[in-house]
Order: sequence, then structure tokens, then C-alpha cells
Amino acid sequence: MKKHHALLVLLLFMISCTQSDKKTDEDIYEFMSIMVIDQKLNLNYGLSIEPDLSYEIIKKSKNNSVISNTDSSYNINDFSFKPGSFNLTDQEIGEMTKQKEKHTSFSWDNDRLGFNVSNKNYWYKISVPVFSKDKSKVFIKISELCPGLCGSGKTILFIKENNQWRSATGLNWLH
Repeated sequence: MKKHHALLVLLLFMISCTQSDKKTDEDIYEFMSIMVIDQKLNLNYGLSIEPDLSYEIIKKSKNNSVISNTDSSYNINDFSFKPGSFNLTDQEIGEMTKQKEKHTSFSWDNDRLGFNVSNKNYWYKISVPVFSKDKSKVFIKISELCPGLCGSGKTILFIKENNQWRSATGLNWLH
């Protein structure tokens, strides 16, 4: 009897994890549709199916969150919202970092995004969006690439206020 009970508990746990992953994917793709419109991304561009993982969100000091990648560091205060609205807490940074770690094997499903994956001249490399626990803040990194030494990129922090997403772009970079 105990064996059947343990098996049932294990089965329920596996089902809840699968449903949780589906919900997370739904959140990601729902947000991506908003982000593509907000950032005016060109659907004729290609898409790197492997997401960009070259960033960290770190706490530099008590009131200063920094998002860094291999090229630069981005101070939350560089974002263009009212002062203090983008101070990430240690808990938010921890949640976002855990999400990033879970997405190391994630691949974009372009059928859900609609980019022209056959375009090899211009394409995007986009990080998986990471959410604060209450889903009111989202961080994402976008690179617009082309063959050779060309392209650009940016980090974007979104905040949901009054049921509307607003975005603030951090520092941009050029390749």
C-alpha cells in the first residue's frame, strides 16, 4: 500500500512540474508577442534558435542593480523610468537568476514567434525573458546581428504598471 501511495505522489509531482513548465513557456511566449511589438522587431529577420545566455544580473550595492554581459555592465539607474522604480530587490535578482539557469537547454519555437529563420543576412539573438516573482518586471537582452563585424544590441527592462507594459532600454552596444 505504501508503495502505491509513494508512486501516486511521485506521479502527481511529475504532472505538476510538467504543467508548471507549460505555464512558464506560455508566460514566455505571451510576453514575447508583447515585446516584439513594443520593440518593433522586424519579422523578416532571422532568429537564432539558441537564446542568448551571456548576461548576469548582479547586485552591486544596496540601491544599485547591475545587469552585465561579456561586453558591458548596465546600471539599473540608466533606465529611463521615474527614480527608484527599477531598483531590483535581492529576491527579484535571485528569482531571475534561477530562471536563467533553468533555461540553459531552452530553444526558441519559431512557429510561435514568426521570424524568417531562412534569413542569414540579418537575424536576432534574444535571451529568454526572466520575470520577477510577481511577474511585474521582466528583463530581456536582444542582439541584432549580421555577417562580419556588424550588429547591435540592447538590454531592456519592462515594468507592468496599471496593467500596461512599459519598457526602458539600458545602454546599447555596437559590434
